[in-house]
Amino acid sequence: MTAPSPAAPERPIETVPVDPAGEPTRPVVRFLAAAAVTSADPPNPNTSRVPDNLWWLWRRLKELEPSSTLGGIYASKSGYHGTRDENKKRWPGNYSIREAEDQGGPGDKAAALDWTFPNAQRGDYSTIAKYTKRLLASGKDRNDPRLDGLREFYGQADSDRHVEGWDCRHLVDVTSDATHLWHLHFSFDRGKVASVEGRQVMERLLSVLSGEALAGWRQRTGAAPKPVPPAAQGSVHRPGSRVLKLTSPQMTGDDVRFVQRWIGPERVGSADGIYGPGTAAGVRWYQQMRGIRSDGEVGPQTWAQFGIRMAG
Repeated sequence: MTAPSPAAPERPIETVPVDPAGEPTRPVVRFLAAAAVTSADPPNPNTSRVPDNLWWLWRRLKELEPSSTLGGIYASKSGYHGTRDENKKRWPGNYSIREAEDQGGPGDKAAALDWTFPNAQRGDYSTIAKYTKRLLASGKDRNDPRLDGLREFYGQADSDRHVEGWDCRHLVDVTSDATHLWHLHFSFDRGKVASVEGRQVMERLLSVLSGEALAGWRQRTGAAPKPVPPAAQGSVHRPGSRVLKLTSPQMTGDDVRFVQRWIGPERVGSADGIYGPGTAAGVRWYQQMRGIRSDGEVGPQTWAQFGIRMAG
């Protein structure tokens, strides 16, 4: 559903000038400080399905980019726009309800928001590209924790017809359908979206979108540097970097683990990162369900079903 934005005076914010080094100046900090004030906000129009945190986030996005519109929060469909309860009943096993991060929190609330840019709908991608580039830079920086708790985002970072995105949970590039050329989609961990921690997730997201530098955010909030996890044991391959199939010895890596987690333990067992007969059988089931060639191999067509464009 597209939640209507009740007519109400917008709280004025300042533009975000940038210094010669490319870092936003003090108005960014003033905007982020003012974002905590919600007394002027119109009420959440759908408290039964829309978490107050997501309504709060929309009002801050509107202030950040006054020409933007709300594309939607709750919708009765599979994925994060739908509730967990609806997904379990009508679309069991879909990716938005399989992993541990999506098992907590209220079962009757949405966990996604679409931020629409009217100029992008007219073919001018300058505004959406600005925000998408900031998100991609933050998501791909292993030292930047500000997108922790954000499941994924999709948007447009340039002027072509390819949608860019990032899976913040699995740390891989993803893509989606062409509607994301003119709106940014955010999905959040269901276990956090309606909590105090979820509000913190959205405050960090605003820091990225507003152009605040990582160092400035750390100084402003007192956040400690993010520990960089050690490299995983065994073969490390990014999802989409190769074709997965049964071999001897068996293929292993992070890309295998990604496929296993996507399809789910009911079909492939534990996500051990080993491409064995059980994983191949789960891939064949998934391919049949998606109506593509069912050969048990994860090639370009199957990677595309995961929202990943295969390298090369």
